[in-house]
Amino acid sequence: MADFTAIAQLRFRQLYGDDNKFSLCSNFNDLFDELFETTNRGLVFVWDDKSQSHSVFIDNSRGIGADRILKVNNPRHEDLFLWHIDGVMYQRGTKCDCALLNTSSLCFVEFKSEAQNNTPMQAQNEYLKASSQIEVVLNDFIHRAEHEAIDLHNINIRAIAVFNKTVPRNNASQKFIKRKFQKEFEKYGIRFDFLNEIDM
Repeated sequence: MADFTAIAQLRFRQLYGDDNKFSLCSNFNDLFDELFETTNRGLVFVWDDKSQSHSVFIDNSRGIGADRILKVNNPRHEDLFLWHIDGVMYQRGTKCDCALLNTSSLCFVEFKSEAQNNTPMQAQNEYLKASSQIEVVLNDFIHRAEHEAIDLHNINIRAIAVFNKTVPRNNASQKFIKRKFQKEFEKYGIRFDFLNEIDM
């Protein structure tokens, strides 16, 4: 049986109860099934599965390619939740794809693993789009949490964008976007990075 502490401490029913989609959920199980997947595996992968219109846990790259998925290390085998955001909570393509959470961490994720970046300008536009999609969700989430008096300072919040290997890493554009993002959310100590692997 999964430990739902990570979900309970963020009080999702209160946070999103004004959304007709979730106010119609008759019980927690309905809400949970719509919004989350869970695992306690020590190593798991997340893929933005276009055929399902949202991100999903997968056991391996299934020929997708390691640079097109997010590798998640969960060495304590803690219950880890994948929160479906884009295509479930919001209209597809307008917000970040998903978030991962456990009792101590919340990580918002945007996949740009299909991006074709043939020029520095194209790459920069994709970096900006990824960070802005995460920012929109984070601002909405923080506003709702503050309205419900949920203390976010006790949770390690971060954000990442997953790009394929054709996209340059650690260049001036990425560094600028990371600094701008972190300055906007410095009150909560939220970090932003471009990664294909994280520890939870």
